[in-house]
Parts: sequence; C-alpha cells; structure tokens
Amino acid sequence: MRILLILFIAVQPVSARVVSGRKIGTPIALSATIPLGWSPAAAQSASLELPSLTAGVLPVVAPISLPTQSPAVSEVGRQFPKPAVRRSVARVVRSITKHNALPNPGAAPKLYGMFTQFWSGQAPRFSAEPVSLNGADAKKPGVTLQRMKKFAPISKSEPDADPYEPLAVMPKGKYAGQKIDTSERRALTILRGEAAAPFAPKDGEIVAANFRHDGKFWIVKLPADAVERVIFEKWDFGEKQVRLSMFGKTLLDFELFHVAHTELRFKFRDGSGATLYPQRSYAVDEVVQAVGEPLQDIVNSIEAVSIPGVAFSVWGGLTNQFVASRRFKSLRENYYERVTRERRHVEQWDLLMDDDRKRKLFNQAVLESDEDGLRTMYHLFRHSCTTEAFRLIDSVMNYGIRTWRTFFKRMPQFPELYLWARGLLKPGGKSRMKPLGLEKEEWREVLRERMRSERDERKRLKKEG
Repeated sequence: MRILLILFIAVQPVSARVVSGRKIGTPIALSATIPLGWSPAAAQSASLELPSLTAGVLPVVAPISLPTQSPAVSEVGRQFPKPAVRRSVARVVRSITKHNALPNPGAAPKLYGMFTQFWSGQAPRFSAEPVSLNGADAKKPGVTLQRMKKFAPISKSEPDADPYEPLAVMPKGKYAGQKIDTSERRALTILRGEAAAPFAPKDGEIVAANFRHDGKFWIVKLPADAVERVIFEKWDFGEKQVRLSMFGKTLLDFELFHVAHTELRFKFRDGSGATLYPQRSYAVDEVVQAVGEPLQDIVNSIEAVSIPGVAFSVWGGLTNQFVASRRFKSLRENYYERVTRERRHVEQWDLLMDDDRKRKLFNQAVLESDEDGLRTMYHLFRHSCTTEAFRLIDSVMNYGIRTWRTFFKRMPQFPELYLWARGLLKPGGKSRMKPLGLEKEEWREVLRERMRSERDERKRLKKEG
C-alpha cells in the first residue's frame, strides 16, 4: 500500500509556508509514490522564502529542514528561463518520475538547490544511476530508487554565456508575460562596484554592458566630460511601401503612414572615446584588455521592441505591443542598420549647445537607459524616439521666452521644425551636415559585405533546420 505524494510548484515572487504538509499556491502536480513507514506526525514545518520559486508538499513531508533563503536567487532580480533551460528542467522531472519515486530525504536539499538554480536562470545537468532495493538501502526510512550521480549547473560565467543578457518580459498589453526579443536591441546595464573594478574607471567614467557594435554586445567604458558635439539624426519611414511601375519607369514610390525616427549622436573629443571590452564575466583582480581603438562617435536611440517575430507597426505602436529600448551603439553599427540594411536617408544637424549642457545630456541619456531597462511601454505619441529625444534635450536646456515652443514634440513628423522652435539650430543653415550615408561613405562596401555574409549565414541555418 502506498501514499500519493504531490509536489506543488508556484512560479510567483511570493512567500510560501509549508506546515504539516499544507500549501496554498498555483499547482503543477508531479506524482510519485513512497512506501508506508513514514508517520504524518514526523513531518516537520519548513519555511521557504524565494523570489522565483515556492514549493510545498501534500499530504506529508519528509523530516528534512530546508534553508530559508536560496543564495542562488537572492542576488538576482526576477528572471525567466529560456526555452533551452525549460527543456533542461523537463529532462530532470522525467528523470525523477521515470521510476515512479522521488529521491530520499537525504537528497532533498540537492533537489531543492537544483530547482532554485533553474529558476534563477541556470540550467542543471542531471543524471542518475539505479540503486538496488536490497541490503542497506532497504533499511532506510524512504527507499531510494535513484541516486544523484552528477549535478553541475551551467554557470553564466562559461565562455559562451552572456551574463548581461536581459531576461525581460512584456509588462502588459497583447503579449504580456512573453519574453522580449533582446537579440539586437537592449538598454545599457551600468556596472558598479566589483563588477566595474576590472576596468578601473576614473572619476566620472561609466562602465556599462550591452553596448552594440559590429553585430555584437560589448562592455563599454564611457569617458567623462569628453562630448564635443551633439548631433541630431533623423530618417523617414512608413508603414507600407507603395511602388507602381509601367514600361520600365517608376510612376509611384512612397510609404504610407509616413513618420520619422530620431536619435542622438555624441561625438567625443580627439584623444578620448568609448573603449570596448568583450562582454563576459570578469574576476575582480583580472587584467582586462581593450579591443580596437576607442570609438569617437556613439548613438543613443529609443526604439520599439517586442517578442520575437513581431515587426514594428504604427497600430502596434499605439496599442501596447512594444516596449521602449534605450539603445546605445557605435556610429558604424548605426550606419549598418540604417543605411546599409534598411537603405535609409539619414539627415543630421549639429546642435547649438554649450559644453556643460552637452555633458549633462550625455550623462542623463546613459543613466536613463540603465534605469528604464525594458520596463516602459512604447507609445508613438507619448513615449517614442521623438518624444524621448526632445524630453532629454529639454531637461538640460533653458529656453527663456521660447519655453512655450517645447510643446511641439509629440508628432514624429517634423523634428527639424522642433529644433528650430527651440533655437537649437545654428544661423545660416550651418547646423545641417552631410547625410550619414555620404559622411561615412568609406564604410559602404565593407558593411555591404557584412550584410551579405549575415544573409548567407541565415540561409545556411535555415537549410540545416
């Protein structure tokens, strides 16, 4: 005769208390059997406090004592496992339930640690070996059908892991709770304390992860008080491309629902720049080596991002289908995305602004990228590239009698008019620069080759399935 044991797992950031085998929560039931011999009176109360996992047992619990706080998850925020990680834990569950039994009480702490590490973003590798029911094993209070042979969590410090990959989900809207696509668009993550120590930042310098350059994410060290110019960039796009040709001639070529994307470019003084390091985990006393020459130009762009496979649309930008990602990337990466890949005409204006305001604007943009993360919903007229770029500019400016003109920033159609209204354009048209495609024309061929290589790689992966 056997007693049914049910393990409840509630994946919520709440506290749970298991008392005499009772637990209230959202259940996912895993069935197993344990032979008679345990007395319900022998069950002990266990208090469990976890940000991402609560567990309880009905109707009895083994006489074990669980730690009240898991070190594996106490140092990280709320995270959600990747599909590959979920498959890993599914293999663990199948391994446990395959022989219709759970590990004995002595193995429970390991099982507990295994699940807590899983929900903190670390996938366990688990294997088991059968154990005979004869001899000493048969005398134990709970007969063990499986014994843990190997338990090695996949640490984010492994070379192929990205310790700063956001595990954010859509906060609300149509895709609420689903994982955000961060393969290309991420906000900065500022490194502080021991995390920044290997890069030896000087006073005023900022070290941050998730800086985009050459198709990869990097750790970047940003200089202090080094911004020489603030350049406003704009390119136009639409919802649908409309082309009509006849007899080899193009009669119509335009885009419906025409809007403009705006972004801020920061150019550093000669002798300074943004220094890049491979994005990985570093020891506190590790000697780090910068990659390449410091970057003279970087770009701050507020962009809409959603779950994988969802492209931007005007309707989606009005109905909570995207979050705002405050990206930082190199000018070369921006050229590749806008001019090479999307074939956009990027206009540029050198803003009329004193050095102190340039410094404040740059620092504010970096801090807000870190603080905002991927938690704020994108809205075309309330929280978009144009509204946020002008809000940042307005936060460091004093327009005097022009203050009333700051109202003009909501419609993402005429950003150059908004710059003129604020008095940020130099007289005589001196603010207007060459379009980005012409200014950096020397990048054209090498970035076209990169686009062809990436396209061939996608075809190869698709063919391989």
